[in-house]
Order: sequence, then structure tokens, then C-alpha cells
Amino acid sequence: MLYGQREDLPAGSLPRLICTKELRDYWEAHKATFDAAPYDLPIGRSTIKRARKKLGFHHGKDVSKFWMDRMHDLRTMKASEFAAKHNPTVRLTFEVRRRLLGRTARQLGWWKTPAIVRFLGSGVTCPEIKKKLGVSLTHAHRLRKRACAGE
Repeated sequence: MLYGQREDLPAGSLPRLICTKELRDYWEAHKATFDAAPYDLPIGRSTIKRARKKLGFHHGKDVSKFWMDRMHDLRTMKASEFAAKHNPTVRLTFEVRRRLLGRTARQLGWWKTPAIVRFLGSGVTCPEIKKKLGVSLTHAHRLRKRACAGE
């Protein structure tokens, strides 16, 4: 960290942080990280915020751009895959996905529509249920059992 003061300031003024190319490069590399890296420096938080603002960094906008730039992956990948590829935590990925894309799970009782109940009770096999409804084999078995029981 380099500190100094402008020559035109009166003597005795407190030195300020000098924004070097290395410091700017460090913040550029960590501008949308989800840890404390942008603030993990041996200087005060207010000094960091002032310097980052002066250099044009804005953490909220940078993080928003991070998610928007990766929207396709967020929509199509599992949360664990997204987290492994892009470095946020799995929990944060779930939270942001729900906030940006809305609920992606099916509504409770989605399978209780008359057409699906008829399909489940028609003697089809679990692999056929799995394929047609897009559920796991175990879930297909559970749904067929519940539909036949009249739940």
C-alpha cells in the first residue's frame, strides 16, 4: 500500500491512499467475488470504499453483472455445477436463482389433475411414468401408488 499527499495541500495534512495500477488490477480481479477479497487489505473500509468509488468500482453493480452474464448457466445447470464452475456457494446460487428466476420446482399437488391421475392409474410402468412426467423412477413409483390409493 502506498500513501501520500498532494503537493498543493497544506503541510500536516493526513496522507491518503495512492491508487496504483497493482491495486486497481487487484480490485478488477476481485470485483464480483463472494468473499472478503476486495476488502481484505490492511487499510480502513472507508478508505477502500472511497478509493474503489474513485476508480469506478461498484460492488452491487459488479455482482449484478456477474449473475446477468451467467444467466444461461444459472437457468440450465444444477446449483452444485454452477457453484463449481463460477465459485459462489451452492446456497447463494439457490437463493439468487429463486430471486431472479422465480420458483422452479413444481407446485404442490401438480400430479393431482384428472388427466395425470388417469395416466398414473392406467397400468403404465414406472419407466414410462418417469419418461412422460420427467420425474425420477422412485418418484414415479410413489406417484403411481398414491394415485391408485386415491390420495
